Amino acid sequence: MATPISEASSPPSVPISTDFRTPPPFDLILLAVFIQLTSGIVACRPTKIKTAVPAVFGFRGVRRRSFIRAVTVELKPLPAEGRFCAKSRSEERYSVPWGTMDAMTSKGKPSPRSSVRPLSNEQVARLGERHNLVDVTRYYPNGPRMPDAPEIGAQNPRATARLLEGVSIVMRQRSRVKAWGYDRVPTNGPFIVACTHVAMYDVFIPMMSIFHQGRRPRFMAKAEMATWPLIGRWFQLVGMQPVERGSGKALAIESESIRILASGRPLTLWPEGTLTRDPQKWPMSLKPGVGIIALEASRRLGREVPLHCSATWGAASINQWWPWPRRNVVSCFDDRLPYGDLLKDMGAWGDEPPKELVDELVRRVHLRLVALLAEIRGEEPPAEGYWDFRTMTRKPWPQDFDWRIGSSALATETPTDGVIGESGVDPGLNMVDKGAQS
Repeated sequence: MATPISEASSPPSVPISTDFRTPPPFDLILLAVFIQLTSGIVACRPTKIKTAVPAVFGFRGVRRRSFIRAVTVELKPLPAEGRFCAKSRSEERYSVPWGTMDAMTSKGKPSPRSSVRPLSNEQVARLGERHNLVDVTRYYPNGPRMPDAPEIGAQNPRATARLLEGVSIVMRQRSRVKAWGYDRVPTNGPFIVACTHVAMYDVFIPMMSIFHQGRRPRFMAKAEMATWPLIGRWFQLVGMQPVERGSGKALAIESESIRILASGRPLTLWPEGTLTRDPQKWPMSLKPGVGIIALEASRRLGREVPLHCSATWGAASINQWWPWPRRNVVSCFDDRLPYGDLLKDMGAWGDEPPKELVDELVRRVHLRLVALLAEIRGEEPPAEGYWDFRTMTRKPWPQDFDWRIGSSALATETPTDGVIGESGVDPGLNMVDKGAQS
């Protein structure tokens, strides 16, 4: 019979020393250096040469040669009304003033790190008074825990161990990472984690934290990451599920995600689909995929698949080319988000979940992510509303949304068995408003 693993030891079948006081092997040092360099390059999100310069002036669709000819032969002053920006490929372009936040924010470029304040030591201290902040860059920070040995052994344990240790070293070098709630990660069975996507750290932090809890979720990531030199191959070995964005393959992506959950594996995804384009870096509108995946996977398994929200903040203000002095980064893994009431009539859905149920679940996830980020940041969300990616404008919050409780009536303790009752609601749900208590 398997025994709980302590903080100082490693999961079964994982040849890795978790004592980071010992010098790492030379190949691990090289990997850590490469991750550090790669994270700096990726954080700046360089564009291809043929679109980098035109993008500054709002001519993203112009070829490099045509643009050079335009600026060298047809020298013209910049338009006084501002640069041109397209809401979408099918819509007309419109003018935005130079130097405004809207001018700096487009579908192709997030707002700069100067648009937000770093996470202060005082705010981290306030969070520490309400939550048990731990160092998630090491194994089992909350104490002994039972790892999922078959899951660990099935996901390239040696490659996973190497990448995990390399990522952990880089995280400690570039930031001061603290987190709470990752002891809520289920010890076995499928679950879904919906994460915020403010910076590239929002990929590494939840992945590292959940791996250090003895689980190995598959995670959805853009297909370009699989082509990165060296590290792209490592990502595929440790469970990355490539997502070809904007390719009309949403149905195939959702089907593969549902298959992963139905097979008993957990899944981590970033429902915004890309880095947030909100000028103040709040969670923008979500894609419907998270709702479709959760509802359809629950129908196939005959029970509510646990759905958790995870928010990370602090990395948005890190200068990835020179990250010192280290910034504070705080992450949280929320209580289970209930949606059993949406599964009441799942036998009569047809081929796919109804759109109104998908939209409702997406709404719950979105509001919960906003509330979690508001607590970590210690700030109020924009009163004007949330950022809509399709229109690149703000839309009003739902009338019943109060970020101070953060829809926390939706956040509950993990049910004991996860079995859906006759009413369609999990009988183990404890509707305690923990957000209001904190």
